[in-house]
Amino acid sequence: MKTETIIKVGAAACVFVALLLAFGLWLSPVFGSPRLDSADLVLKTAVPAAGAANIVCSVVLDIRGYDTLGEATLLFAAVMGVVVLLAGRKGGEAAPAPAHPNVPAKVEPILSQFRPAQKAPETQKPPWVKDMV
Repeated sequence: MKTETIIKVGAAACVFVALLLAFGLWLSPVFGSPRLDSADLVLKTAVPAAGAANIVCSVVLDIRGYDTLGEATLLFAAVMGVVVLLAGRKGGEAAPAPAHPNVPAKVEPILSQFRPAQKAPETQKPPWVKDMV
């Protein structure tokens, strides 16, 4: 990509983010307003719907339960990713060193298919070099 194109795309992204933030601020409630609209719904329906003894137990077990399940799922996925990356070959042998230090050995054969072929260095010199020698 040309430098000018990169600058234009970056500027457009910055303008988009600024407009998104301005729109979010415009939609936000007035500072100091007592509560959000969803709070009234939670206060009215949380205890009867959950059958809990009080509002705190109802919110923690029912409403925040989905949030906790999502966090546990992400934590499990992260741990499994680390285990897969750190696992060696069968028989306890260490995996061979990758061609690049930041690329895992299992990923290197896949990435090598997409790398451009190495070009041989050009031996022909530009015309202005002859004048200088």
